[in-house]
Amino acid sequence: GQQLVLEDAAQTLAQKVREAAVITCGKEGCISQTRAGVSAGAAPGRWSAPAGISPVDATGAGDAFDAGFIYSMLVCGGSLANAIQAGSCTGAYCTQHKGANS
Repeated sequence: GQQLVLEDAAQTLAQKVREAAVITCGKEGCISQTRAGVSAGAAPGRWSAPAGISPVDATGAGDAFDAGFIYSMLVCGGSLANAIQAGSCTGAYCTQHKGANS
């Protein structure tokens, strides 16, 4: 199914980047794979979306995920897991109002 296609995509992308690939899947959360994980034969990680969210509008949610993820990784020096959590929460928050939101 679609999840296997996304896992394959994460595996392929992770081989082409420096550290990790993350694919957002909306209410299904996201999938991640590290370059080291590919080398070790590890399955991609699956991350749940934040609980209790009733989206109003998904406009800008992907961009908000990216902003939270990048801020956590680069500015805060966070781990991949912390960056995914920050991105997921930022993206979810963005869906709580009509239209893209800062």
